[in-house]
Amino acid sequence: DDLGANGYAVFTTNNSVFIKANSGKGVYNGAIEFLKHTVGYEFYAEERIVFERTAFLKLPDFNIIDRPDYTFVPSNGVSDEEALSLRYCSNNMMEVSYLNQGKNKVLQHNTLSYLPVTEYGTAHPGWYNSDKSDLCYTAHGDSSELERMLQEAMKTMTAVVDANPERNIITFSRMDNSKHCDCDSCKEAYKKYGSISATTILFVNQLGERLQQHLEEEAKREGTAVRDVKILFLAYQETVEPPDVQNHSELKCQPNVGVYLAPVNSSYNLSFEDTGNVETYGKYDQNGTYNPNGGRMQTGELIKAWSGVTDTLWMWMYNTNFHHYLTPYNSWETMIERYRFCKENNASFMFDQGQWNTPEQTGFTHFKQYINAKALWDTSVELEDLKKAYFNGCYDVAAEPMRTFFGELQAHLKSLEQQGSMDGGIYFDSEKAAYWPQETLNRWEGYINSAYEAIKIYETADPVIYAGLAKQIKRESIFLQWEQLYLYRSRFTGDEIARRKTQLANDCAELGITLYSEGKTVEEALNSL
Repeated sequence: DDLGANGYAVFTTNNSVFIKANSGKGVYNGAIEFLKHTVGYEFYAEERIVFERTAFLKLPDFNIIDRPDYTFVPSNGVSDEEALSLRYCSNNMMEVSYLNQGKNKVLQHNTLSYLPVTEYGTAHPGWYNSDKSDLCYTAHGDSSELERMLQEAMKTMTAVVDANPERNIITFSRMDNSKHCDCDSCKEAYKKYGSISATTILFVNQLGERLQQHLEEEAKREGTAVRDVKILFLAYQETVEPPDVQNHSELKCQPNVGVYLAPVNSSYNLSFEDTGNVETYGKYDQNGTYNPNGGRMQTGELIKAWSGVTDTLWMWMYNTNFHHYLTPYNSWETMIERYRFCKENNASFMFDQGQWNTPEQTGFTHFKQYINAKALWDTSVELEDLKKAYFNGCYDVAAEPMRTFFGELQAHLKSLEQQGSMDGGIYFDSEKAAYWPQETLNRWEGYINSAYEAIKIYETADPVIYAGLAKQIKRESIFLQWEQLYLYRSRFTGDEIARRKTQLANDCAELGITLYSEGKTVEEALNSL
């Protein structure tokens, strides 16, 4: 029973090996463990699945019990095979512990799916903030409207909970913007409680009480045990500031209410305990004046504070620059450290969001995917051990030049950060010639060429291995190709620019690298040059 939904036991009885798990996913994870110990199986990429080929197989004695430190989902866009082979708990946001909720079946940013403006906006304008971009959690101070609002939200929530008896989490999650309600009733609450998150918590706590009552009545009616279903709300943007539960105990989350915390303005190239890592947010002062940057809290302290607000803490973090997908973002070194910190502060679920909407990435993002999968399963792993395994497994005979390239890139980014010239924010403008001198790009391209040269031994001897290795190397050349074109095209002839643009477009198409940023395609970026 302690295996959870994703854990497994692999054990030997007499001359047979058994895999025990609570779910099909757990069995699959156990099978991967079995293959690791029998044929040295390891997955680095779809084209780089490494194992020993042998005519005879001697089974060792097994006595392995394991489960992940976190429930977690992929950080970047990955295929089903990658998600399974890296032992992610799911390849989407609908794992066993999720509910497919809301009238539009969205998993986050869904408050307006519960109470659509198109359905309720005219008759109940007080349910929404001034531009109807999200809800007003006090119904503008009208108690009867607030009651009706809660009733309507509960209709959707209970319908979805009842339709998904095997799942135990449902989210009630603010929309993806930095808006909040500034009606007099809400502002009075913000002033009283000291944080914008207060009205959300009070509202969702009422939903929690009503959902629990519904589940208890259902259990009594059916003669079954009471289901344990939790509601999670999103602490994000304006609601990221934790409430003062020491002086306002009513802001402590109900037992069946949890927090999905997303510190979007923190620096993910820094440790959460670094004093320079600060989350900023909008805040009202005691005079009722709003300042969009008035709130500041050290990120580690913010996480610790939220841990004291709820017994169920989920983390939504970030490991890319959403304005510059093709430019490396230096979060490799901090990923494991952040995972450990959050685990120590009672987080049980992790989504470390990367380039979620493109199937392939450059800038050694695949290495982050590898770290993400390994470290969220076992937070005791060490980065240097993962680096050694990944570069040897992913690049084979080309490991040395690719490892050197990565090492210099990481040191270069760290130097820029220490100088204070490069920010660790996830929307920072990281495409400047001062950051990427052409001589540095040229040297790194030399490592790419050395890697291609190293794998030539496979070109005729084993074309399949050669093609797989060439793809891994080409993926990491995309960043260099782009920066050369974007920053230094004035140094090339017209014909050379055309040739480079064609090559980059073709390479991106071949690899499946479709996006320049979260909202702009590679094709659009190339056409703008």
